[in-house]
Amino acid sequence: MIRSIPLLATFAGKIGAVEKRVKKRDQAWCDRNTPVCATRWAPSHRLAVGEKDEQSGVLVTPVRLKVSYKTPESLLGELTKSVGRGGVRIETAKPVPVGTKFIFELRSPGVREAVEVHGTVLTVAETAPGKFALHIRYEPPNTRQGLDAVIRRIFETSQYDKHRKAPRIPLHVRATEDRAEAPGYRLRDISSGGVGVDIESDSLPRHIKIGAPFSISMKLTTGMLSVHGQVVWAVTTRESDTLPPRVGIAWGEMKPRVRELLDDLLTLKALPSPPWIARLTFG
Repeated sequence: MIRSIPLLATFAGKIGAVEKRVKKRDQAWCDRNTPVCATRWAPSHRLAVGEKDEQSGVLVTPVRLKVSYKTPESLLGELTKSVGRGGVRIETAKPVPVGTKFIFELRSPGVREAVEVHGTVLTVAETAPGKFALHIRYEPPNTRQGLDAVIRRIFETSQYDKHRKAPRIPLHVRATEDRAEAPGYRLRDISSGGVGVDIESDSLPRHIKIGAPFSISMKLTTGMLSVHGQVVWAVTTRESDTLPPRVGIAWGEMKPRVRELLDDLLTLKALPSPPWIARLTFG
C-alpha cells in the first residue's frame, strides 16, 4: 500500500509555483516514510489535469504519479500487497470524481525501466476538513518490461548474499487455513527453496511448530500450484506491531510440473485476478 501520498501538487492550479514550495516538504515526508517515497505529479502533457468530460466531470487524461522506492525489493513488495488485495488508499487535499484514472510510475535504484500500474478511483471520502481519502483499484501491469527488469535486478543482487541459497521474491499473499479458530496468514519472501509466513496473532498457534508438515495451494492462471514442505524455524511471539509471529518453510521434493508452476509464481507471470488468496495446512 502506498502511504498517504501528498497530491497537493497534482491538483493545484499553478503547478510550477507549488512544486517549488513543496519540494523540501515532500522530501522530508519521503525520508520519514521509508521505503516508499512519492514524488510530484508528472503529467504526460501540461493540460492533462484540466481535461474533463463535460457530463461526468471525470478527468479524461489519466493523472500520472511518479513513485520512487529505495530498493527493487520494496517496490515489488508494496506492488504485490496493493495489487493482491485489489486496491490502494491515498490522501489528497482536493477530491477527484469517482472514475478518475491514474497511472502510477514505479521506480527504484538500479532499474532503468519503470513499472506502470493503472488505477481507477472507486470511492472518495472526506476524512477531515480539506482532506480526502481516495480508494483506487489497482490493475496488474499491462506490460512486462518494467516488472521483468525489477525481478532481474533482485536476482542479480541476491547472488552476493552468502546467507541464502536462492533469491527471495517479496511476494505478499493473504492465506487461510481450514481449521477452527485459525488465524489469518500472509505469505512473504517466497523463493525456489521455501517461503516465509507471517501469522496474524500475538503468539504461535499450538499446532504450528518446528518440524511440522506444511502444504500450500494457490490457483494460478497456468494451473493449480500445490507444494509441500516443513517448518524449519519459528518466531513464537509478536515482537512489535509490524513483526508478528512467523515461520520459515523449506520446500520438499517437487515434480517438474510443480517446479514450473512455482517458477511462474516467482516471476509473477501467472498471478490470477485479485484478490489473491492461498490455502495453507500445518500439521
